[in-house]
Formats: sequence, structure tokens, C-alpha cells
Amino acid sequence: MVYDRVRRRLGNISLATVYRNLDRLCSEGRLRKLPLCGTQSWYDGGVHPHAHVRCIACGAIADVTAKEFTRLDAAANAASDYDVAGHELQFYGLCPACDGTQRSANETRGAARSAGGAQNQDGRD
Repeated sequence: MVYDRVRRRLGNISLATVYRNLDRLCSEGRLRKLPLCGTQSWYDGGVHPHAHVRCIACGAIADVTAKEFTRLDAAANAASDYDVAGHELQFYGLCPACDGTQRSANETRGAARSAGGAQNQDGRD
């Protein structure tokens, strides 16, 4: 996806050049590379301490910031023999758009059932 956006803007550029520059920006502390579960790596321009939430339906990712996250490093340090340098935290669930879709579909099915709609044995109306 990053490559496609860069290529549209700059034209003829190699995939290796794009990712080499992304890695350089990460090493300079201007980007963070996040290995998110179930997806390709995600490059985050927000280098401040924060967590992420990923939609299990569409894959959308959003930042989550809370003061409590900063205490996790100290708690892990106290609970282990490690000198904890940081952490990556990811939540997952349904984004507002997918949650609305899921709720609408569930409400529609629930309304049909409560109205006495008959279903075939295979579960279809």
C-alpha cells in the first residue's frame, strides 16, 4: 500500500527503495514499524507512546492513548528480571463502521425471528 501511494506520486521507483527509506526513517526515530497480528507491518508516524486498536472485520487501525499505558513498563520491570525498555500493545474489536454493520444485521435477524419468521432446517428463511 505504501509502495502504491509512493509510485503514484513519484512514478518509477523500486519497491526496495521505498522500504529502504521506510527503514531509515524508523532508525532515525521518525517512524515506528509495528508488526500487527494478522496483517503486514504497519508504519506509524506517531512516535509518541501509544497503543493501537485493530478492527477484526475490516482491518482498520487507530491509535489509543491512555496514561495507564506508561505504567506497564514499570509493572513489567517489577514483575521480571528484565530491564524493560518498552512495549507494543494492540487491542482488537469492531470499528464504529463495522460495529454498526454488525448491529444492523443482528437487529434485522432478531426482528425477523421475533416476528415469527419461519426458517428452513438449514437456517435460511
